[in-house]
Amino acid sequence: MISALKSANDILKFAKNRPLIASKSSPEMMWWFYERCECLSKAVAERCPKAPKLLTAQFPSMSVVQVLPRHEVDQLINRLQDAGHKALTGTLGQLTHKEHKLDFIAAGDAPLLEILRKECWQLVGMLGNVCPGVVRKQIR
Repeated sequence: MISALKSANDILKFAKNRPLIASKSSPEMMWWFYERCECLSKAVAERCPKAPKLLTAQFPSMSVVQVLPRHEVDQLINRLQDAGHKALTGTLGQLTHKEHKLDFIAAGDAPLLEILRKECWQLVGMLGNVCPGVVRKQIR
């Protein structure tokens, strides 16, 4: 799970990748990315009582995208990407902290951890698909 979060963060940490991802992503895809990052952040925060709680961003529902002009849709996509990236880095920071990592593992059961692991790898897959310049390597 941590390696998947690191892979996703490695893709997003380069400034040249973020506009490329935003330009190739639909609003629905970026909304999905943001929601997944927020869900992961909340799941980690629930199981790590000592960890600081991360702030969440508020966005209008996806139904308003249909009535927005194109430049505002692009701004919304960029804001969703930034908020998702912040949630992702916050989650990674909490899971790499020694005490929070132990709390998370102790409080989580195996099926839940497996679901969260799959969601993390789905994030990596989505980012890898829309960012073709990413070096892909097999993880064993």
